[in-house]
Amino acid sequence: MTHKNNATRQQLTKYTATLLVAAHLMLLHAAAVANDWIYTVRPGDTLWSLSETHLSSMKYLDALQRHNNIADPQQIAPGTRLKFPVAWLKHQPATAEVVSLQGEASLVSALDGSTRPLTVNTALQTGDRIVTGPDSNLSIRFADGSELLVLSDSSVEMDSLSAYGTTGMVDTRIRLQGGRVDTRVKPGQGPGSRYNIITPAAVAAVRGTQFRVSAETDKPIARSEVLEGKVDVSGAGASQLVPSGFGIIAEAGQPPQPPRKLLAAPDLNTLPTLLDRPPLRFQWMPVENAATYRFQVAPNKQFEQLLADSRTTQATATMELPNGNYVLRVRAIDKDRLEGLDALHAFTVDVRPQPPVPVGLRDGMLVQDL
Repeated sequence: MTHKNNATRQQLTKYTATLLVAAHLMLLHAAAVANDWIYTVRPGDTLWSLSETHLSSMKYLDALQRHNNIADPQQIAPGTRLKFPVAWLKHQPATAEVVSLQGEASLVSALDGSTRPLTVNTALQTGDRIVTGPDSNLSIRFADGSELLVLSDSSVEMDSLSAYGTTGMVDTRIRLQGGRVDTRVKPGQGPGSRYNIITPAAVAAVRGTQFRVSAETDKPIARSEVLEGKVDVSGAGASQLVPSGFGIIAEAGQPPQPPRKLLAAPDLNTLPTLLDRPPLRFQWMPVENAATYRFQVAPNKQFEQLLADSRTTQATATMELPNGNYVLRVRAIDKDRLEGLDALHAFTVDVRPQPPVPVGLRDGMLVQDL
């Protein structure tokens, strides 16, 4: 009887182990499917050539053939959608580039720790840190075309810059140690695409969106404002999904607060499109619940470079600009310093010397105001 019981237990153990192995393989397969990069076969492609181009090792060749149920690796019909598990793809360091600079900024090199002035076309790599000065800003373009506008008095570190071969997928992680950034993220090219902005208080993770992040230097509080798409903000073991038109505040050691609706964009429809005499002044209707306003000026609607970036407590903006074409961007800021939706207004400055204006007679002579 004891012998039969032992045999039964051994059979159950083997059966359970078989089930566990099968379950593990199913989980691995499910994970692989969920993390597959898809490639559409072109004329002349073979499984061997594609593996040489995209796989980190040719040891995955047979597994790739099985993963896609390919009968003949030399004859794959054009248009076939091949699945490449992200974990098998080539993964190498990437760089970013400074594409515009207004004012002064410095670069702290990851290679030797040296500090030097930053210039346009500077290539950035993992570990490099950027510090912008007062009334300064710069734009950074990443390997996938995503862009980051770093505002004045900010410190930003390239925490990780990498790419998956020639797939178009990039892994970009930015550490905002203090200050403010605006970002435009290109839609992800596959499951390996990642774009994170890390602050002392929270992490903002996105794919294909436009949003802003600020981090205070005196206390670990971060604010995120989503203008397009969605952003996942996490901290203290909790996360909040922030949709377009909403913002969120996170403090270190505490779960992020619930998202709140951003203040409406100011109405700039009545602003002049031509300013021909100083001072250059704009005035708009106040936004309900606005504590302050931010106004910015750029040469175009891309706002890669800011010519002005200021805050005002009134619904007015005054500035000095040379003759030319510009775009004004205004947003309302609430009492908790979350910045609202943007309003844009294109305008032209064409200030020319004004002729003297007659003001009266003095001692029989015409007096003019110059």
